[in-house]
Amino acid sequence: EGLGLGDVLIARLYVSDMDHYAAVNKAFASFFEGGSPAARVAVQLPLCDAARPNCRVALECVAARGPKRYLQVFSISEWAPRMIGPYCQL
Repeated sequence: EGLGLGDVLIARLYVSDMDHYAAVNKAFASFFEGGSPAARVAVQLPLCDAARPNCRVALECVAARGPKRYLQVFSISEWAPRMIGPYCQL
C-alpha cells in the first residue's frame, strides 16, 4: 500500500519475441526517468494462448519501502548480451 514505481527493486519482463525487446525496454525505461532504475530481467516466453491471443508482454515487480542502495554497471564488453543494459545490484 502506498508504494510507487520509485519503490520497485526488481522487474521481470516476459516478452513473447525478443525482436520487440528494444521497444519494450524503451517503454519500460520511460517510467523510471530521473529516478533510481529497478534491476530487471528479460525472458522470452510463449505468452500467447487461446485465452490470451494478443499477449506480448508480461511484467512482474517486487517493491519495498525505504531508500535504495544500488550499484549501476554498464558493460563495454562485446560478448555480453546487449539486452542486459544497465542493471542494479542491491
